Amino acid sequence: MLRIPRSLLQVRPLATQITQSTSAQPKLDKLFKKIEFEVRGHDQAVLKSYMTFVQTACGHLDIKHSGVENLPYVRWVEWLLRSKFVHKKYKLHYETRTYIKKCSVYDITGSTASTLVEYLQRQVPEGVGMKVTYNEICAFPETMVVDMEDKDRQIVFVYGTLKKGQPNEHIMSNPETGKHIYLGPAQTVDKFPLFVASKYNIPFMLTEKGTGFRIHGEIYEVDNLKMIALDLLEGYPEFYTRNIFPVEKEDGEIAQAWIYQLREVDPRLLETKTTIFAKYSDGHGGRFYVRHENCGKNDDLF
Repeated sequence: MLRIPRSLLQVRPLATQITQSTSAQPKLDKLFKKIEFEVRGHDQAVLKSYMTFVQTACGHLDIKHSGVENLPYVRWVEWLLRSKFVHKKYKLHYETRTYIKKCSVYDITGSTASTLVEYLQRQVPEGVGMKVTYNEICAFPETMVVDMEDKDRQIVFVYGTLKKGQPNEHIMSNPETGKHIYLGPAQTVDKFPLFVASKYNIPFMLTEKGTGFRIHGEIYEVDNLKMIALDLLEGYPEFYTRNIFPVEKEDGEIAQAWIYQLREVDPRLLETKTTIFAKYSDGHGGRFYVRHENCGKNDDLF
């Protein structure tokens, strides 16, 4: 009689160690702005029926889609001899037409698009061809983003409430309104009139070059997003205009910078203005800046 050792009859539990990566990032789904379906066939009725099916399927799935577009058909003409050996002067004229229809779906994720396209392709009738064109939304490559940011940077000269320590400094320093680099103090090469006016005590620079003083201020290098924020603050282009003028840095270097100036001078504004000066700081002449909504026209100042 064969005896089996007791040690071999014991069941030992097996422990499997599973390591999960906590650092793995979830894979984002693709996003398509537009997927275009183009079908071709010789039977116009079959194409019409199939495109009705496509429209109905998209409607039931609540997928945004366009109407059916009928493209010009392709006409094929061939000439053949009626007889292979005799009467070769008699020919037959054969003509075929390939009809083309097209429709598109919009704003669809990659997983939904994969399922939809497979479903529609499985229902394609015999003798009908389909071409699918994808327009995917993708991020710019890192090298292109850096290159675009470098090209989009502009130089702007500020002389009023946007300077350091002034009431609207936060608009320039806020990273949510764009990127900026402080390049230091500077002053305009040309002379301009600068004064404080209106019930909000706003500093205004006029476009009259050659009168007044060389204006002291600061220059910044900003991106397009920051430039848009500054345009909104200044009411550009209806209320303020901006032009490029030379400004001189502390080291004597000349730079070309955007400067915001009042587009039109309302006579009522001149009644409330201070004397012209070269360097603004809040409280100049006892006139402290009053926070307000952005002005879009002269009537908002009174």
